[in-house]
Amino acid sequence: GGSALWIARRTHGSTHPVVTFLEELGAREVMPSNPSLYIEERRKKVGRKEEDRYARLSKHTHHAAAMGDTRMIKVLEENPNFDVDKQDSNGWAMLHEAAREGQEETVALLVQEMHADPDLRSNSGTALSIAKQYQPRNHTVITYLMELQKENKHAY
Repeated sequence: GGSALWIARRTHGSTHPVVTFLEELGAREVMPSNPSLYIEERRKKVGRKEEDRYARLSKHTHHAAAMGDTRMIKVLEENPNFDVDKQDSNGWAMLHEAAREGQEETVALLVQEMHADPDLRSNSGTALSIAKQYQPRNHTVITYLMELQKENKHAY
C-alpha cells in the first residue's frame, strides 16, 4: 500500500491537519504499486461506514426516546436517514421505547409532530400494550394512546 502521507492526502486533501503534520515530521509520500486497488477498497469501506452510521443512528434515536430526550430526537431527525418508525431486531421503534418508560412529552412529539405510527406492532405489541405492561394503569401515556386508538377507530 501507499505511505501514510499518500493515504492521508488522498483521503482528506492536501490542506488537512493530518497531512500538514506528516509533512512537518518529514514523512515521504509513496504511491502504492497499484493505486486503483486502493481507491476501490476505499470506496467499499465508505459504503460500509454509511451502513454502520445508520445502525448507530437507530440505536441513538431509540435511546433518546427511552430517556425522554426530545432535543436529541429533533437533532437526529435532521439526518436524511432518520425514520421515526425504524424498528430494531425486536420490532421496537422509538414510540415503543418512550411508551415503556412513560415519556409523555416524547410520545406526544413522536405522534403529533413526527407522525409515528401508534399502531405499529413490535414483538411485544403496540406502544399502548407496552405502556400498559410497564406503567401504572392511570398513567398519562396510557390515557393518551387510548384516546389516539379511539380517534383512529372513528377515522375509518
